Amino acid sequence: MNNIKWKDEAVFYANGTQFREGCGGFQRYNDTLESWQRTISGDELDKTLKSKGFQLNEMRIGDYIEASELDTEQKYNDAVEVFELFGFTESAVQPINYHLLKGCEYDFLLLSVDVFNTSDYGLNLKRKITHPQLMAIGKLKRAMIERDSNKQVEQLNMESIEPRKQSKKSIDYLNECMEVQKQRGEQYDSTGTGERSFNAAAKAFNAMTGQNLKGSDVCLILTCVKAVRQYSDPARVHEDSLLDLVSYASLWAEEINKELK
Repeated sequence: MNNIKWKDEAVFYANGTQFREGCGGFQRYNDTLESWQRTISGDELDKTLKSKGFQLNEMRIGDYIEASELDTEQKYNDAVEVFELFGFTESAVQPINYHLLKGCEYDFLLLSVDVFNTSDYGLNLKRKITHPQLMAIGKLKRAMIERDSNKQVEQLNMESIEPRKQSKKSIDYLNECMEVQKQRGEQYDSTGTGERSFNAAAKAFNAMTGQNLKGSDVCLILTCVKAVRQYSDPARVHEDSLLDLVSYASLWAEEINKELK
């Protein structure tokens, strides 16, 4: 409650003042005149309810409503529902309902510990709550619960949705290939001229099989291997395979140029 000294009939606190329900909206308390004044409603009320520092006048131990205000069973049930929104339940030791409240001529419906019950003595009474005030507090409490529930659902939905990656352009693959080829060249060729082992691989293959492959053929075979890996699961993008495919295709073009000079 942040040490707010609640005025009688107050429903919530916002923008440095307290508000009660009345005159078709909510009236703000004027500290100078010490009375309830101007009524707000509509958009102004909506902004006020969303303002920083908003606090609901929540039910707490010692709050009570006079039995005379619960003159119908519907009013009694409505009051009980609001109490339950704040965690208060019917006492197991002293069960109470509308007919007992009226039949036994109890004076109050009191919030005690985490239950609501009756009292004829007023020994634990701390703050009187009116029925209209209680209904207004209950209405705002339900709205707050629904808002928090919607936020939780929205958060869960956001967490369950993987952020979509932006589609890569051809220039993105080309730039990455240039960087990878540079790194591989530095890693496998101490001379700094760029590593090229396709001709050596072709010669080794030819020596073992009696074939007559060239370095460009090795590049083309590796390009096909990467394409096959991408199409092994066409529903997803296999980034490594696509990057290698583009790289081997550029190297294939390089080898073709060497061989046909």
